[in-house]
Amino acid sequence: MRRHGATGGAVANKRERRSELRARRREIAARRDLAADGERLAERALTVIEEYARAGGDLTAEQGITITAYEPLPVEPDVSALVRRAYDLGVRVLMPITLPGFDLDWAEWSPDGLGRPLGLDAIAEV
Repeated sequence: MRRHGATGGAVANKRERRSELRARRREIAARRDLAADGERLAERALTVIEEYARAGGDLTAEQGITITAYEPLPVEPDVSALVRRAYDLGVRVLMPITLPGFDLDWAEWSPDGLGRPLGLDAIAEV
């Protein structure tokens, strides 16, 4: 009978491979202009949001346009331009709050900071 799951050497190989991939990702990120990547991401995402809104009528949060964003890791593009520009257009922006056990709560973003936690179900609206 065949066993499922990695054992012994396979586990070590998997860890080694993951470590190599993380190192390569850091090397690639070090050569990239993450701020410029963030600007390009904002341009493309806002185009998609605007196209979606045109199909439905309005951009404002009252009409149901809500997006989620994240606090990027050092190797990820800066999303602050996207978050700010979406907010300025009237789009509701939710940011995750990591709880013990790694569950995610959500809070509404504004230039003044995050609002009160909205609960784990807040993402269901998006």
